[in-house]
Amino acid sequence: MKKSVRVNDENDANYGPGAPLNEEERIMLIASAQNGKVWHTGGEDRPILMAYDAVDSNDGLVHIHLVKYDNLDQMKAAVASETVVMPILSGSLYESKPSFESVTWHQSIANSEIKLYFEFKNSANEVKLGKGTHGIDGQWTSSESLVDVLYTTDGFTASFSPLHPFIYQDETFYLAGSERMQNNVQFDENVLLLDADMTPLSVLPMQLPAPMEYIMGNNTAATLKRMSETVAVSF
Repeated sequence: MKKSVRVNDENDANYGPGAPLNEEERIMLIASAQNGKVWHTGGEDRPILMAYDAVDSNDGLVHIHLVKYDNLDQMKAAVASETVVMPILSGSLYESKPSFESVTWHQSIANSEIKLYFEFKNSANEVKLGKGTHGIDGQWTSSESLVDVLYTTDGFTASFSPLHPFIYQDETFYLAGSERMQNNVQFDENVLLLDADMTPLSVLPMQLPAPMEYIMGNNTAATLKRMSETVAVSF
């Protein structure tokens, strides 16, 4: 986890539109974690959840993990109060890139309903999008989603970056990344706009700031930062 701030000093070299944020601190939370996503149950004094993927020492496979920090200070101190490793689907070779769909919070992971989307590879080496629910009874149930068919029919692969949900005019949408063949030469990562049912609505055209124009593609792990006449997305 890192903390970055915008510079307000006009004499600072990083001051002004398009200038980079200044990094103030960086904290190691979990050394083995990848593709982390955070869910806030309230303000800074309320529990914070993080979903990530990591190898489980019991079977050597990549599983989805859920961890709870009691508040922001405990998270910054890397002190977790609860950790749960989710069992994988029968026949899965891995399960990774979790994204929160919703959380019904009841003071602990064990007593809460937590819904996640995630990527997994089945025994036929096919990459699929799955959906799992951690129930209030503490049980984890998951199943394969069929929405990846919508991606492949439009030339996208079923390889997904973690999803970022947001609400606009009381409707839920997602930002996600998926690969598509570029000029029959190489795969290019694109940012997609999805509806609440994970159906692709549009490929977002990306206009990068001048210092980043050398980046031709590979826009992944998109996060919505601002919405007005234009949409600001970080990745």
